[in-house]
Amino acid sequence: MLTLKYDLCVINGCTQLQFSENTGIYTLDNPGGWDDPNIPTSNIVSATLLIKGPDGVEYTIDLKAVGFPSIVKGTSYNIPLSDMGNPITITDGQWYFVYTVISDNDVEYSTTVNKYFTCNTKCCISNMLANVNTCDSCPKDDSEELYNKAKTMFDSLENAAECGDLTTFNSIKKIIDKLCLNSGCKTCK
Repeated sequence: MLTLKYDLCVINGCTQLQFSENTGIYTLDNPGGWDDPNIPTSNIVSATLLIKGPDGVEYTIDLKAVGFPSIVKGTSYNIPLSDMGNPITITDGQWYFVYTVISDNDVEYSTTVNKYFTCNTKCCISNMLANVNTCDSCPKDDSEELYNKAKTMFDSLENAAECGDLTTFNSIKKIIDKLCLNSGCKTCK
């Protein structure tokens, strides 16, 4: 039976999502792939990607219109921000995605993925590191201490994301946002 596989990642400095079709062609090592004994891509009449960001707003991308599905594993598509309400960047937080294809005999195949993105937070922490005062003869400031706190919290943020713990993720994100503001880095937008 066909098992859709895909990945989404943030690219271009937090300004774009990239969808990658990873289902691949059927083989003994990939029994959920496209083509015999499963359905061929030529029998797909609809391919969509439902996107729901941390703000709860949903967008649907017509992947069929841009050449999906594809039997070529790793084929990707950069989703324009205009298809997601024209944000300045991809917001950090939990994102929900549903990739759905419908065949010519109305059979629906669907796979859901939750992803946590932290691109903007990571950028701010990198900026904090760049601003750490390393000059021996300069007056001491708290830039290094702020960076160390933020970096430690970021490690915890990524752990919460890996565990799918949205409550902890959001709590830690608020703390890091305050540290970034205190360092003078508002955002990397």
